[in-house]
Amino acid sequence: VPWRRAALSDERFESDGPTDHQADPPKLVAAVLRGLRREAIKDGMIGALEAGPHLDEPEPWDAHPEYYHQIVDNISGVPLDPELVAKGRTEELDFLRDLGAYVYDSKTRCKQETGRDPVPMVWVDVNKGDDQKPNVRCRLCVAETRHRTALDITDPSQTFSATPPYEALRMLVSFCCTPRNAEEEDHVLIFLDITRAHPHCEMKRKLWVKLPDEDPRARDPDVCGLLVRCLYGCRDAGQNFELLVRETLEGKMDFVCGTWCPCIYRCDKRKLLAYVNGDNFVLKGSRTANLEFYEELKQYMWVKLEGMLGPNRVAGDVPEVTCLNKIFRWTPSGDIELEADPRHATLIVQQLGLWRASNAVSTPGVKVKSAEHGRILEGEEMTAYRSLVMRASYLTEDRPDLKYAVKEAARFMHEPCEAGMEMVKRIGRYLLGRPRLVQRFKRQRWSGVLKGFSDSDRAGCLETRKSTSCGVFMIGDRMINIYSATQGTEALSSGESEWYALVHTASCGIGLVSLARDMGYELELCLAGDATAASGIAHRRGAGRIRHIETKTLWLQRHVTQRSITLSKTLGKVNVADIGTKHLTQAELDKLLSLLNYYVATGRSDLALGVAKQLEPNNLSLTLSNEVREIGEEALNNLEPSEREARKSLVVCGALQSRLGQRASRADTAARRAD
Repeated sequence: VPWRRAALSDERFESDGPTDHQADPPKLVAAVLRGLRREAIKDGMIGALEAGPHLDEPEPWDAHPEYYHQIVDNISGVPLDPELVAKGRTEELDFLRDLGAYVYDSKTRCKQETGRDPVPMVWVDVNKGDDQKPNVRCRLCVAETRHRTALDITDPSQTFSATPPYEALRMLVSFCCTPRNAEEEDHVLIFLDITRAHPHCEMKRKLWVKLPDEDPRARDPDVCGLLVRCLYGCRDAGQNFELLVRETLEGKMDFVCGTWCPCIYRCDKRKLLAYVNGDNFVLKGSRTANLEFYEELKQYMWVKLEGMLGPNRVAGDVPEVTCLNKIFRWTPSGDIELEADPRHATLIVQQLGLWRASNAVSTPGVKVKSAEHGRILEGEEMTAYRSLVMRASYLTEDRPDLKYAVKEAARFMHEPCEAGMEMVKRIGRYLLGRPRLVQRFKRQRWSGVLKGFSDSDRAGCLETRKSTSCGVFMIGDRMINIYSATQGTEALSSGESEWYALVHTASCGIGLVSLARDMGYELELCLAGDATAASGIAHRRGAGRIRHIETKTLWLQRHVTQRSITLSKTLGKVNVADIGTKHLTQAELDKLLSLLNYYVATGRSDLALGVAKQLEPNNLSLTLSNEVREIGEEALNNLEPSEREARKSLVVCGALQSRLGQRASRADTAARRAD
């Protein structure tokens, strides 16, 4: 074979006489050739469409800092350093070329086989650090959407990817602080990050993409790319990586995948317990077992060690580490602390236009005295409201003090109004005074009991007269999960509303017991409440005299009768589920937070990142309203009409600056490349 003789400089291949290699099986020869070709492409000896070796360097990427003067962060909208953007994009393109992520192909072939144009590719540029320590990460993503894909959008099994619940991570941390024997006394947590997770997977289907502008062949009219590896943005990339992780851990590393949660793995032989969330791995085990796992995983994936969280600095343990943008801290007393990303609280305060001079409040909400909603928000105000509520909702996973207030504000998501905005503003003023809340996992003995506290507030909604349910789940004195939800049925009595809350709590508790079983722990579920009526319904069978009760909730009676779920009574003053049923005073809130082992922290963590000082472009109306409020209605009315409009225009222009910058960046880059 001429190409084989050219690629392999070996005397036995240049010989004219018969040799042993002529009898090689065709499949073996083809495999050897493919391997040699990949190595040659990786070493820069040949290109994707070139037939023989040469000594020319590959064409450089068309990535220069002058192209990126107005590139902004895709999340915050803050302008990025052009030098860092050029460096980040060049590193990403070099990585994809070395990996062989795509090969050149023709747009004509793509059109013939799919009937569509190639899928566009976009850059996602994000500063993973802050203004003081920038860390600009650039990722080339495929813009494959429901309307721009060959996959069957009616079949979710083609794209579904499992994600673990947040309570699984809390439970893992709790078990690390609860040794069941002497061997588990020395267990620590190791945090791993898979670098460029999705490109680990080979494409299982044909997908043609438009080349990025930085590719030297992007200006060829009939050239596109055919993906060889999954890139971020492919609709099935998450599923492919999940299956790759499962194949690696189960098939090669002797782990068992969880049944209730397929993102939990355990290895009884090594006494290891793993939590997998996308490209983040958190493992509980001995230092030796954790490090052995890390070294073995490096054989199959590109792994970065974020840190070993533990007490022994000599052994290489770190006192603090971040995972999923949350801060984990090992204290000198052996406890573990968990803190939310502090940037979310700061961003909410900034987006609302609140600063140090603003007045903070001691509670996140107050009882509404009227069912009037006020003016309906539109345009930028509506977008800003929804953004603020969703950011606050994410923050409530680590802030139980915000759970009820944010739940009430989220009820206006479908139609934002002034009443909802007032709720959000109060949440912002509360965060201004309490930006940090830390959960402490104290070391304790194993009890084997999951306790679910239940409570409700009957007819708390003035408009619908629906009740609110809240459940708090604890192992010992550590909170594992909390929920706060508006009941879908109008309860006609306090006993009925308490019963519906108890049923919801039991349902969530059964799921947590199954989650613990996946981790190799057996827990007994015990429900606690302060309502005698709900307990009475649970201990009998059937509806009894409550004719209007929802019969689909009576399944709990069977579990109570079979003793698979036990009930206990708790005093209303110490029922921690009260935190998610209504607005509380500061004294009541602080008492319940103490029972949940939360404390208010001051200052900043060493790992806490800062946020950009500029406001996001979707805060136009909020910025305008805050500026008007600073001037004061009376002072504003005293201004001349022209001056008043000029003052407003300045605010509008400043808020739109980032958005216009993005558009100008695209046009400027296109013009430079055309020149």
